[in-house]
Amino acid sequence: MHHLKSTIFKAGLNSLYYTGAYRALAPAWQGMGAILMLHHVRPGADAERKTRFAPNGILEVSPEFLDAVIRRIRAKN
Repeated sequence: MHHLKSTIFKAGLNSLYYTGAYRALAPAWQGMGAILMLHHVRPGADAERKTRFAPNGILEVSPEFLDAVIRRIRAKN
């Protein structure tokens, strides 16, 4: 059932894209939010990333950085 549901959802999004119908919806829906993909929020993450081998360090942010991002996003609305 989950596979069918995601297949239908994907088909709907693809049809919006390939028909260009998304352009008609843009004025009503664009700018409705932000997606942040942050894997780890850790104190000192910014400084620690500079001093150790961290191949996935780009996925870590400090709480201060996250607060600043949230404040900036809220200010834009």
